[in-house]
Amino acid sequence: MDQPSDKLQITVPEPFDPANLRRLEFDKVKEIFRSFAATQPGKTLIDEVRPISDASEIQRLLDEAGEMMVIVYRGESVPLSGIMDVRQSLKRARVVDSTLPAEELKNIESVLSASRALRKFFFGLKSDVPVRGDFPLLQGWARGLVAFPDLEADISRSIGPDMSILDSASAELRRLRREIELMHGRIQTRMEQYVSSPSVKTLLQEEFTSERNGRPVVLVRAECRRQVPGIVHDTSRSGGAVYIEPMPVVELTNQQEEMRGQERAEIQRILLSLTAEVRTHANAIEQTAAVIAYFDFLNAKAQCARLFRMQVPRVGTRGVMHLRQARHPLLMASYERLHTTARLGTVGAGHCPRPEVGKGGALPLQSEVDSAGVVPIDVHLGENFDMLVITGPNTGGKTVALKTVGLLSLMAQSGLPITAKGTSEMPVFDGIYADVGDEQSIEQNLSTFSSHITHIAQVLKAATERSLVLLDELGAGTDPEEGAALGRSIMETLHHRRTRVIVTTHLMSLKEFAYATRRVENASVEFDTATLRPTFRLLIGVPGASSALVIAGRCGIPEQILRRAEQVLGDHHFKVEELIEKMKESHKELAEKMQQAGPEVQPPPAAHAAPVDTWAVLSTLKPGDPVYVRGWDVMGKALAIDKKRKRVEVELGRMRMEVDADDIFLVLGKDE
Repeated sequence: MDQPSDKLQITVPEPFDPANLRRLEFDKVKEIFRSFAATQPGKTLIDEVRPISDASEIQRLLDEAGEMMVIVYRGESVPLSGIMDVRQSLKRARVVDSTLPAEELKNIESVLSASRALRKFFFGLKSDVPVRGDFPLLQGWARGLVAFPDLEADISRSIGPDMSILDSASAELRRLRREIELMHGRIQTRMEQYVSSPSVKTLLQEEFTSERNGRPVVLVRAECRRQVPGIVHDTSRSGGAVYIEPMPVVELTNQQEEMRGQERAEIQRILLSLTAEVRTHANAIEQTAAVIAYFDFLNAKAQCARLFRMQVPRVGTRGVMHLRQARHPLLMASYERLHTTARLGTVGAGHCPRPEVGKGGALPLQSEVDSAGVVPIDVHLGENFDMLVITGPNTGGKTVALKTVGLLSLMAQSGLPITAKGTSEMPVFDGIYADVGDEQSIEQNLSTFSSHITHIAQVLKAATERSLVLLDELGAGTDPEEGAALGRSIMETLHHRRTRVIVTTHLMSLKEFAYATRRVENASVEFDTATLRPTFRLLIGVPGASSALVIAGRCGIPEQILRRAEQVLGDHHFKVEELIEKMKESHKELAEKMQQAGPEVQPPPAAHAAPVDTWAVLSTLKPGDPVYVRGWDVMGKALAIDKKRKRVEVELGRMRMEVDADDIFLVLGKDE
C-alpha cells in the first residue's frame, strides 16, 4: 500500500502571474499612470493593462504611446476635458420607450463634442487630411471617431449647462412658458390688489404675499380666518396666523398649474425624443466612446511619461536587454512627493536638490520630476552573458536594481514607456518570474525559507530560455553552506537552459560561480565605506564586497572583536576583498577616462572596429593588439590568447580580465 506523500504539490505559474506582478509592484506603477486619465473608461483601460509576449503587438502599443508623447512633449493638449462615462446611459437608452434624464443626455453630448474635437485636432475641417505631422497610428484611431452633428446640436439646443430644459428645445415649450409667465403676472397683479384693499388690510398679520406649495397666499390673523374666503395651506409657527390662498386667485392659479402640467409633459416628450435619437445611434456612439477612452488611455501614458521623463524603448528580437540610465519609477514618484513637500515648506530645502531644466528645454520645469535624486543604472543581459550575479552589502541597492529590471521589463511588455533612455533595447520574454521580498505562507504553515524555495520550485517548472528570472538573496534564510550549494545548483539549472537570470546574493561561492562560468557575470552596487552609504551605481564585471567588518568597525564594534573576526576569515578572504577593491578602482578609472578624454577612449567607429568570427580572432590577434571589448564599451589591449578555451586576456586600464573571443572587436587601421 502506498504511503501518503507530504510533499507539496508544485503548480506551474502563469507566464505573468499576478503574484509576480505584485512582487515587482506593477500595480503601483499602473496607479501612477491611472492618475493621469481624465475619464473612468480611460482609468479602466489602465487597470486592464497586462504584459504580453507578442512582439509585434508590443511594438504597436509602444509606437502608439510614442506618437502621443511627441504631441504632449510639444506642449499641445489633446481635447479630452469634460468627457463623461456614458456606458450605462447607452445601455438604458437601448430599452424601447425609455427616457434618459437631462444629465445623462448632456453626458452623451460631451462624448459627441469630444469626438468632433478630436477629429478636428488631427484632421482640421477636412475628414482625411492630417494637419499635424505624421501620426499614422493615432490618425487611424481618429478616423474611427464618428460625428453626430444633428444629435449633438439637438441636445445642446435642448439642455443647458445647469441641466435645465431650454426654451429653445421646442416651439411648444416656448409657447407654454410664455403663457405661464403671463398668467403668473396676472396672479401677482390680482394679489397686490387684494392685499391693498382697505377691508382686507385689517385682517392680515402682514401686508405681503408669499407662496406655499407653489400657490400664492396671504398671512391672516388666526381669529380672522373665517372672514377671508379661500384655501388654507399652512399655519405660522406660533399658531397666531394662517396662510390662505384668496378665492379670487384660486381659478387663475388652477389654470397656471394646468399649464405647468402641459410644460412637464412637453419636457418629457423632448427627453423621450432625444433618447430615441440616441437609441438610433447607440452602437456607433458606444464605439466612438471606446475610441475616446483609448485616446484618454494613450494621453495618460504620455502625460505620465512627460512628468517622469520616460521614453519608449526599442523592442528587440535578439533576446538582448540594454537598459540605459534606468531608474525605478516608484523611487522617482517617491522623490517627487518629497520634493513637492519641500516646495510647500514642510521639509528643509537641503533635503531636495534644485530641479534642473530638461535638456533642450523640451519639457517645462514644473512638469518634470527632478530625477537627480534617483541614481540611474545601466544593465545589459543576453549578449555577453545570460546571468548576472549582483553582490554587495545590505542597503546597497541590489534589490532595487533587480526590481528595476523586472518592473521596466513588465512595463515595456505592457506597452508602457519606461524610466530609461529611449536608446534602451528590451527583449520580449515569454514569462517574467520574481522571487523577491520576505514572504511567509500562513495558510500552508511555511517559513520564509520554505516559502521562497516553494516559489523557486514553481519558477523552475515554468522558466524557459526566453524567460526572465529574478532571484533576490538566493540561498539566504538557511545554513550558508547548504544555501550556497542549493543556490548554485539552481543557477546551474537555469544557466543550462540559457534563461535570462539576475541574482542578488551575499554568498562568496555564488560570486565564484559567476567568475568561473561562461556567460555568467558578476556585478555589484557600489558602496562607499568611508561614508557607510551606497552610491547605488551598478558596476557590471565587478563583484561586490560585503564590507561587513568595515561597516561594523565604523558602527562601534570593538577593535579586538574585529581582529578576531579577521583571523577567523583568514588571508584568502581578504585577498579576494582586495582584488574586488582593485577591480572597482579600475572600473572607476576607466569610467572617468571615458568621461574626461572624450573620443580617444570611446568605442571605435563602426568603420574601424570589425567583429569577425571567433576563429579569425584567435588566429589573427596577437598580444599587444588594441581591441574593443563588447559589453564594457571601452578600448583595451590583448595580453594573451587561449585558442583551446577560446578566451582572451585583456588589459582595461589597470584591470586585467578574461573575456570570450566572440566579445572581441579587432581595431583596424584607418586605411584598412
